[in-house]
Amino acid sequence: MQQARFHDIDSYLEAFQIFLKDAETSPYVKSMVFELLQEKNVDTVFRVKKLGLEGDFNPSKVSVLTDDPFTKELTGALTKRWEHDNPSFLEQLLVIVQLHLFIMYPFQMPSKDVALWSEAYSSWLSQLYGEEPSENVAINPDELLEAKRFIEKMEKVQQNYLL
Repeated sequence: MQQARFHDIDSYLEAFQIFLKDAETSPYVKSMVFELLQEKNVDTVFRVKKLGLEGDFNPSKVSVLTDDPFTKELTGALTKRWEHDNPSFLEQLLVIVQLHLFIMYPFQMPSKDVALWSEAYSSWLSQLYGEEPSENVAINPDELLEAKRFIEKMEKVQQNYLL
């Protein structure tokens, strides 16, 4: 994959089409392939199946993950919340969030509620450390529970494919 960045990939587009729509292959590698297609400005629609999701995406029309407004807002909210109180917790949290977003890419979180995801990730990681999370009462508890279940699913996916 690293070497493909320096070469013409037109001859691989058909193989990438097949790979991206195979629901059984690694979601992590699919994200890498999709990023490569973006870097090469490929203007073709690809069917992507992963993590029980399915959709059609044109790499030239999808924002790069680092430029995605939701990603920037979530990162900003987490940074604002943790940078002064617990910078090492924040660092770990940001790495986890970035990995989950990358594994999902080009798909996005089920909801664009930044406050919900900030709370869910903060609460989830706090629980892993055995701490009692101080949950925001403005967040719907059912939505928070569902978001934490989604995070746990992403964590299992990440562990299965990165081992």
